[in-house]
Amino acid sequence: MALAERLTDAVKKLLVLAAAAVVTLLALPAPIQSRAWDPPRPPNLDGALALNQALRGAERLAAGQLVGPSGVVVDELGRVTTGTLDGKIVRIAPNAPLEVVTETGGRPLGLALSPSGDLIVADAMKGLLRVDAEGHIEVLAREAEGQALRFARGVAVANDGTIYLTDASDEHGWHEQTTAVLEAEPTGRLIRIHPSARVATVIARDLFLPGGVALAPDESYLVVSESAGYRLTRVWLSGDRRNLAEPFSENLPGFPDGVSFSTRGTLWLALPALRSSLLDVLHPLPFLKDTFAGLPTALLPRARPHGLILELDASGRPLRGFHDEGGALFRDVTSVVEDRGALLFGTSSGTAVGSLPL
Repeated sequence: MALAERLTDAVKKLLVLAAAAVVTLLALPAPIQSRAWDPPRPPNLDGALALNQALRGAERLAAGQLVGPSGVVVDELGRVTTGTLDGKIVRIAPNAPLEVVTETGGRPLGLALSPSGDLIVADAMKGLLRVDAEGHIEVLAREAEGQALRFARGVAVANDGTIYLTDASDEHGWHEQTTAVLEAEPTGRLIRIHPSARVATVIARDLFLPGGVALAPDESYLVVSESAGYRLTRVWLSGDRRNLAEPFSENLPGFPDGVSFSTRGTLWLALPALRSSLLDVLHPLPFLKDTFAGLPTALLPRARPHGLILELDASGRPLRGFHDEGGALFRDVTSVVEDRGALLFGTSSGTAVGSLPL
């Protein structure tokens, strides 16, 4: 490691120690008991990861009419459906006014369409929902194997109607994502639900804040994003490796969230933020993380504004990236799907759905 890098890391650690000392003197309680983790040094933003402003070329659909359109799904008519911060499910159709399909009363995140055309919703507060064409809501699951869904986050649906759902944490809900990242405890689950039998089975455990989930085109495996682990994991669904979880893409440059496959077999990945150097310095030091978690929300580590979507090959290697460096138009990108030659993507804090021609 170069001397300059060592000095930079040393300065960061000194600042962290100073801040922790202040917090200790103020006797703020530590609300978590975190684990030590030594994350790998983040990859350089060059080659396929090189910075650019490509995302700024996207059209802003329903601009100013949405608040935090996080998940997106596109139907066969090209209509875009998203869920917003105020609990609404809304539909954006060409040359038509914005349509409010229903209101969940929670925070809809992951969205998928069932074979019958119903909307399947992972709602962070309400669990797994089904919404029919008239906007009627049916609760499909609030628990799995006797344990409540604490933070339903991502969803995918197979051709036979089987639903795959991520439950990000067994302790922290949607409002506590920063705390969950600091704690770095692998308590997330991947769940399979058969809609006819209504049986929810856990097929993968010990995931680090799992978010998006995508079915491979041949449905032989799933790819799950682990936001707090900077990685994607593959979970096999068939054959001798059924239910086996293995690395798919590791040491990503940011916090991965929404994932989806293209018709070419590549994988689209939304990353709401780049990694935080302060957070990476804190991770090996559980006491300091616990102390930091007691700070007011406004003082917790924050990622700098940035928009990022990556395309990965079938082996998990980055092929190209679309950035909005500085997050001027798009930041906090949480979902992405390819449809009709364009990328449609949602954000957790924006006021529009993005549409980027490819």
